[in-house]
Amino acid sequence: MAKKKKDEKPPRHISKRQLSSIKRHKRRQRLIFFSGIIIIVVVLVIVFVGIYMGEIRPYHKTIAKVYDREFSAQYLMDAVEYFGQYYSPETFITQLSSLINIASNYTVQSELIRRGAEDLGITVEDDEVKASLKENKETVNDASVDFTRLGFLNERLFEEHFLPQVPTSADQVNMMAMFLESESQAANITAELANGGNFTALAAEHSLDVYSKEKMGDLGWHSREFLESEMGATIPVEYAFTAEIGVLSQPLYDEKSKSIGYWVVNILEREEDIQAHVQVILVGSVEEADIVMQKLIDGEDFGELAREFSQDISREQGGDLGWVTPGTRSEAFDAYVFNPELGDVGVLGPFHDDEVTTTGGYWLVKVVDREENRPLDEEERETRASQSYDDWVTQLWDVAANEIDRTYLTPQITTWIMEKLTDKYS
Repeated sequence: MAKKKKDEKPPRHISKRQLSSIKRHKRRQRLIFFSGIIIIVVVLVIVFVGIYMGEIRPYHKTIAKVYDREFSAQYLMDAVEYFGQYYSPETFITQLSSLINIASNYTVQSELIRRGAEDLGITVEDDEVKASLKENKETVNDASVDFTRLGFLNERLFEEHFLPQVPTSADQVNMMAMFLESESQAANITAELANGGNFTALAAEHSLDVYSKEKMGDLGWHSREFLESEMGATIPVEYAFTAEIGVLSQPLYDEKSKSIGYWVVNILEREEDIQAHVQVILVGSVEEADIVMQKLIDGEDFGELAREFSQDISREQGGDLGWVTPGTRSEAFDAYVFNPELGDVGVLGPFHDDEVTTTGGYWLVKVVDREENRPLDEEERETRASQSYDDWVTQLWDVAANEIDRTYLTPQITTWIMEKLTDKYS
């Protein structure tokens, strides 16, 4: 007997209303899906922008501009690390403020020298610099490349440009000299030399000029230009190129500055060792100080004597410094003004101070020999070439004064750099 066939269900027909509902449902699903994607994208963009603005963008901020070249915060950070690479982490962190100033200055100067050297036809290619850095296993970045290039450029500038400009011979004098604080001291030393005193020993002990003191008075053979530069004076040099050979000069007065002075102080009021109201007179020799003291003993006015004799900036105020506290002047000044054993008020001095600068003194010069067109020694030629280089760099700064902009390096960026580097080396 044959099986009975199942009843087949008639096909289901979807009404237009149902079809429309299904389509609306699918559209809602797609809308929700794409809305979710958009929201995720927006969130990611916001997060990325936040990271970029807070963490990435500051590295790219301009901190200096030299002509048309801009330098970023990242460059400055690399420069700071370059100059501090041999410090311990602790020292690096404590010296950060100083290192930022150094790196900022060298950033500008290296660019000025690079441009100046290029104008002179002297260049150093990046490949040469990078090869040197890699050979020495040093970090390679824009800052390290620039500063390493600077070293190469300086060598080539010196050897190829500045040294060849120095003549190989010149008129020279072999002279001896010392610079003394007063005419009376010069007269005393003249007498001592006449009695067999040793010029070099006396110059080493008494000369107030750094160069003649270092050379113990025996300056050797040199050109006029070299001596004037090293001594910072023209009077003794001019004398040496015209004076009789072998004869000691009379004392030659010169307004040259020297690191010595003598104080005469009038304490008007004092509050123990906390502060004092003082008038001062600063002179350049003990001879002048004794003259001032005698005039005070004779009853002359302290303020008027300060206006006449003092080399301190307070002279126009009659030497009145107002109230001063320990540490605002030199150690020698404090030792007298805040010493209760010397009395509460009144005139003190004169006392010596080698932390101040005064002007005026006397040269003693002796010409050993003179020679025209004498070959220059290498030390002088190199010194003169170095001076020419320094003058050239100074000129680069002067010419570029309006092309250098470091106003971008704000306190906020400086603080941010210090924080990042502190975190890195902590």
